[in-house]
Amino acid sequence: MVEVKEVVQVPTEPKAYQPVFIFAKICGNFTGLPRLRVNGTIKVIGPLLEHQYQFGPRNLPMIPISRFWYLSAIPGLPARNGTVYDIRTYVDYYIVVDETEYYHGSYEVSPLNVTLLAPPIAFASIYDVLNNTELFEETLGLSPTGWRVAEGYEVKILIVAIDDRTIKDMSFEYSISGGSWNMAPVHRDPLMDEFEALSDRLNQIIGYIEDIIGIDLPEIPLPIKICNAVIPGTTLGNYVMFRANATDINNKETTSLMGFYYIINETAPIRVLVLDPNVMMWLIQRNMENLLNRLKALAENKLSNYIELFRNVANMTSLADALRRFAHVKFHHWELLGKYFNLYITYPRPFVADLLKPLDEGGFEPHAILLSNMWLGLNITELLNWDLKDIKVNDESLLDKLIEYVKNYHAGLIATHGTLSDWVVWAGCSSDQHYKIGVRGHVGNSLADVNPINETTLSSMLGLPILPVWEVVRDTVARVLCRSEDLILQTLGLIIGSMPLQIPYVPFNQSLRITTSGINHPVLEGIPDEFYIEIPDMPDILVEHGYRAYTEVGWQLSMPSAIAYITWWWINQTRPLIWRILNNVTFLIHNMTGDVFTPPKSFNNLLNESLRWGLLSFYKSIVSMNITDRVLHIRVQIPNREPIDITINFDFNRLLQYSPIKLVALSKNGLAGIVTYDKYWDRNGYRAVYFSFELEASTSWIAERLLRNSINWVTTWEYLDITELLGGIVRVPKELANSFRQAMEKIPGKTLLSDGLLLVEEGYTVLELNVKKDTSLNLLMASSMADKINVTLLGEVSAEICGLTNITSGLINITIWAHEEGILKIGLRADPEASINSGYIAIKSADLQPPSISIITPSANEI
Repeated sequence: MVEVKEVVQVPTEPKAYQPVFIFAKICGNFTGLPRLRVNGTIKVIGPLLEHQYQFGPRNLPMIPISRFWYLSAIPGLPARNGTVYDIRTYVDYYIVVDETEYYHGSYEVSPLNVTLLAPPIAFASIYDVLNNTELFEETLGLSPTGWRVAEGYEVKILIVAIDDRTIKDMSFEYSISGGSWNMAPVHRDPLMDEFEALSDRLNQIIGYIEDIIGIDLPEIPLPIKICNAVIPGTTLGNYVMFRANATDINNKETTSLMGFYYIINETAPIRVLVLDPNVMMWLIQRNMENLLNRLKALAENKLSNYIELFRNVANMTSLADALRRFAHVKFHHWELLGKYFNLYITYPRPFVADLLKPLDEGGFEPHAILLSNMWLGLNITELLNWDLKDIKVNDESLLDKLIEYVKNYHAGLIATHGTLSDWVVWAGCSSDQHYKIGVRGHVGNSLADVNPINETTLSSMLGLPILPVWEVVRDTVARVLCRSEDLILQTLGLIIGSMPLQIPYVPFNQSLRITTSGINHPVLEGIPDEFYIEIPDMPDILVEHGYRAYTEVGWQLSMPSAIAYITWWWINQTRPLIWRILNNVTFLIHNMTGDVFTPPKSFNNLLNESLRWGLLSFYKSIVSMNITDRVLHIRVQIPNREPIDITINFDFNRLLQYSPIKLVALSKNGLAGIVTYDKYWDRNGYRAVYFSFELEASTSWIAERLLRNSINWVTTWEYLDITELLGGIVRVPKELANSFRQAMEKIPGKTLLSDGLLLVEEGYTVLELNVKKDTSLNLLMASSMADKINVTLLGEVSAEICGLTNITSGLINITIWAHEEGILKIGLRADPEASINSGYIAIKSADLQPPSISIITPSANEI
């Protein structure tokens, strides 16, 4: 069904020789271009006679200028009041789609004169927009689908210019990989045929009128010019920028918005889908000057009456200015990756789900999906909400679709920098006053999202499934304070609720080093043991202090304290400078949200609270928490306040099946890292890589090699039957499980306990056993996530550790002798691979009461 929803005629009351522009919003399915069917009458009225001259009908093409809006132009026509003869012109026009008339308009030309001195307006679009206006949504019409072109392929460009008089000259130029601008020939387009035929007929009529009235009249010029140009094919490893220029007969010049595309290897066997909103953001920022000129030209051509076009350009101009001030919208060098892979680059929108379909169903069927610095999740605007959880496809989210695809097809997953940004600002205590800044849906909102088996978040897909725990703790503390009747505590609750725990754009200037886990890892093949990541065009304040790049901070919450505490310490030491540098980030957020809500503190101060104490305090609250019967007992320390104790129910059985990530590279201060995850143990498994920095913005060979290696690694997943669920609960290597069973057979006595548990790093997992005097017991502990298990006897019962045997890696046997009757407390602590770790324990002995298990933080007088 076709529907012409809106038609705008500019000007509404045209004066003599003033062209008329018709804008129409046309929705529905149809073939070919809509047409503007124009016909009219020019009358010459004298004292004794009246001559009438008909023109038309002519079917003028309507040129698409956005997804649904089309433009056509009617030349300026004569009208005058003379001493003897008057001239009157009447025009009828119809919007015709597939030979059906949908709209009729008409006007009479006023005999008043008007000065026509406005500058021209130029449009340069991919020629395919004539048949596929969806390109305006995908690439603003400024690039082919996927922002890519195959090596060696020519690209045809549609050039349209309009003016209040006529266009004198048009030119077209292109640049390869930022080099000098090259001129390409501009050719008249066949779409001009009907316009020129109308012009010829009108000027023929002008000649007849001149013969009658004996006065020379101005020739009727065309206010529109349609041309095309062709960009030659280009080799791999390049990107192409292009633009058109137009000059009117007043020598006023204009330049179109700049378009661009990457050159990719379309014949490569590996297809990579890149979700990258930054490509469009960079292009909008780069076009800021042209957008300002277009805004001015629209106003001067009286086209501000065309409200939607004017508003869209105004909004895009404001966004371009904000992005320029932000200074962190970097050009992404996908042309480097395009040398090796068949890339499809796109903005995160619902149609991405179609790209996940098989090739024979019209999809792209990618072997890998790359999520490029998708850090903004502003839920007050669709354009800047890149949270895949918020993008709906029928009854599912795009994130659900992506997770399903990755698991079903074993597709690789790569994410960079701010794709785990979590910021939500609490303008009030009720949930409808919570405004999302970051992509919280990627991290998770509840403990149900802590699920490495049936993943619901990107954090779980990237091997960081425990990140939602901190989100829940922070939000729970905020809600507790919000329920207070004390306004000061309520405000504190809003501040804590508004503190991000995943912070992008934190600068770092140190090298990354390959870790023990990273030695010989395929992602780091050919990479030096120590290397730098350098991002070009860094803000001056960063360059002045020697910073080469920036990273997201907060992923370290999943890391052991040896890494996390170094990071938190370094952040606090350099916080004043980081705080100043992050002004760019908070400026952008304030610019986008300033009229919508008021944060409890300035955005800068909220970041400062996170950097000063939030990250450290919330990290410490988890690694030193107490756990009893699947209930978390957590104490959160707040500066200059009494600590807040909270309890949270948490069935962590799913977490016991988690197989840890590998931190393969880390900067010296712990800020930046590369994390890999291989779910080789699941039939629906996959591989994933997370880069905490924006390496796609770097031009270095190291960045190119890291991305290439990562794609090659994540696309070669294979199932390995080398693990099992020990006791049906805890995932361990089969060798460890076999060693555990063999050890259990050798230990005499009755099995009193066999269960999974969590090990924390700073607290103890405490076993309480009711023992008789002179009792011996054996504790067999298996954990593939801890290099060492520390054992401590707690409480007042006299006992001693008689032996601690490391049977094999990850398996220890602890022999304890109780000298007296009572409640024996045994504390277990891990030197772990993560901040929360799984383990499996069995206790064998005779004449014992069944033990209870809890996890506590020891008091100062415990040993």
